[in-house]
Amino acid sequence: MHPVSAHFCETCNRLRLTADGCLKPCLCWSDEFNIRTYIGNEAALAEAMLRSLDAKPLNHEMAHEMSGQSLSYQPTERTMSQIGG
Repeated sequence: MHPVSAHFCETCNRLRLTADGCLKPCLCWSDEFNIRTYIGNEAALAEAMLRSLDAKPLNHEMAHEMSGQSLSYQPTERTMSQIGG
């Protein structure tokens, strides 16, 4: 499935945990949730994960970005190796 032409974001339930302790709701956007402060607090960690899931965008807008259209979010500046992908 190609990410530009196949819009799978609505059904995506994945979160990425970066090596520096942040949850990324989407690989494409810069949104991150630092969860290091919640280590050892299971309830707070679960709540942070739910907030991160709620922050997932409905669309990654890769086609918009490629065509120079305005975007709804700030694209990530991290490379895949920095994210953990």
